[in-house]
Amino acid sequence: MPSYRKIPKEDLPSNVSLHAEVGYSFETVTIDVPVYLNWLLSRFLEKGGTIVRGQLQHLSQLLEAGTTPFLSPEERANRAKGSKSGKSECPDAVVVCVGLGARTLGGVEDATVFPARGQTVLIRAPWINFGRTFSGENNEWTYIIPRKNGDVILGGTVGSSDDWFPSPRPETMRDILKRTLALCPELVPPGSRKGGIQEVETLLPLVISEGCGLRPMRKEGLDISTRYIDPPTGKRIPVVHNFG
Repeated sequence: MPSYRKIPKEDLPSNVSLHAEVGYSFETVTIDVPVYLNWLLSRFLEKGGTIVRGQLQHLSQLLEAGTTPFLSPEERANRAKGSKSGKSECPDAVVVCVGLGARTLGGVEDATVFPARGQTVLIRAPWINFGRTFSGENNEWTYIIPRKNGDVILGGTVGSSDDWFPSPRPETMRDILKRTLALCPELVPPGSRKGGIQEVETLLPLVISEGCGLRPMRKEGLDISTRYIDPPTGKRIPVVHNFG
């Protein structure tokens, strides 16, 4: 890893909010997730992949006829023309990557899946060209992740079990700003910096948006098992789990 080194003890953050025992610095890459996901989607489509949207209640809906039931009449006709048999074709395999949907999807219904709520703050701070992360007690993470366009992602939170609240909480936003500011005082615009402890209010004008998501977790860890199902068509189909 380029430029990997242990940070001297005297250079580690040590204040009321953050106190580090050990730290390391290195060069790495960061990913602008929205941009990256769109790129992955474009690659998938370029390679001939297709997207079919539909409401799936049970795995059996896919196992017997694939995605055909979710197509429009015109799309079904076009697919039938391209099919060797002229009929709906069963999938060669089904990958169950449904996140929290694994709790309720028929044929899966895994009650050990639960959400770990996460919240972030996006600010405009083009002068930040480095990232910084702090791991504290109770598995609490504080991080600063810059993007190429000058925006910076600030986080994070301790995901509590079964917290289903889907929107950002104002008190969590302020807590994130407080912790990231303690970890990285450079977040304050150069012209607004003063000596001593900076206040959260100095960052509020920089806030672009807040993010909140429910990360799918599983009490027994990731499920990447494979099982085989024999639908009425007689074709044995592997069902691969990838969630938790």
